[in-house]
Amino acid sequence: PYDHQSDGLAESAVKALSNKLLTLKLCLERSLQKKIPLEHPIMHWLAELSAWHLTTCVVGTDGLTAYQRIRGRPYTKRNVRFAERVQYKLPADGPLAREHKLEAKWAYGYVLGYHREAPEYMVLDEASQRMARGIRSIQRVTPDNRWRVEILEQFFSGMVPNLIIGIIPLYCLLYTS
Repeated sequence: PYDHQSDGLAESAVKALSNKLLTLKLCLERSLQKKIPLEHPIMHWLAELSAWHLTTCVVGTDGLTAYQRIRGRPYTKRNVRFAERVQYKLPADGPLAREHKLEAKWAYGYVLGYHREAPEYMVLDEASQRMARGIRSIQRVTPDNRWRVEILEQFFSGMVPNLIIGIIPLYCLLYTS
């Protein structure tokens, strides 16, 4: 028979994740001034980011986050809001790298999360509508320039809504496309 007390840790983890997901969704809706349906592909990104926040931001009774217990050091990357428009430093190589030294070193993009294994941001490049790889430096833009609904709608309208999180990490699926 089912005993809810034996599943207390799992239930509290699900509750914490659900609460974080709800908070991030409501925050994004307020920023974009638009309702987001639960079936929208952006919810997959929010679920992944919710778990990441619980790992890197929530301090346990021992005074450490889960990230600190696993890695032995605190998470030091700048936290920005989900889908916030930022400037990011272009990588030295790859499809988004500069062709000439006189081109801009920074480009506009949208932070969609944080890489699990490396201290990098997952950034959607505004110009190419592709995920930028290896992004380690970002700068926030002025508050009146942080939210561009039309760009995000274009990107997420082309996504497959039923990506399987957990079997293949979401960022791997999108980095390869």
